[in-house]
Amino acid sequence: AGGHATACAVATDFRGLAPGAPGDLVPCGYGISGLYDLVPLCATSNNEALQLSVDDARRLSPLGWRVAAGRLFDAVVGGAESAEYHRQSRDLAEAWSALGVEAREDRIPGADHFTILAPLADPSSAMTARLLTLVAHTERIDEAA
Repeated sequence: AGGHATACAVATDFRGLAPGAPGDLVPCGYGISGLYDLVPLCATSNNEALQLSVDDARRLSPLGWRVAAGRLFDAVVGGAESAEYHRQSRDLAEAWSALGVEAREDRIPGADHFTILAPLADPSSAMTARLLTLVAHTERIDEAA
């Protein structure tokens, strides 16, 4: 749910949701193991609990959202995760790049859904370095505002 929620936050124009908030309140994100297209969930046993209609799934899938140009988003997926995670990360990066978002898919070799966060415990890991780059980008935006 975290990768999905991160993509939703980056894609949201917050001006109408929070008085005085800028539209780009969340200008960049690092979505880890995200599901960005919820439609495939409708045909799984998980949908017994979710109760998503296909229309609801489309509406709640950031893959199909319009997102403002100039935002940054990394769709991060473990190399050992399922093909569906890889497809969704790739599709989101491609779709949002076409809208002017600096979006990319990043793979963490050998990681799966349960081990993908482990590199964040290492201050010298590539994941930690990328997060610091995104924080610095956000700080530059704040300074320019």
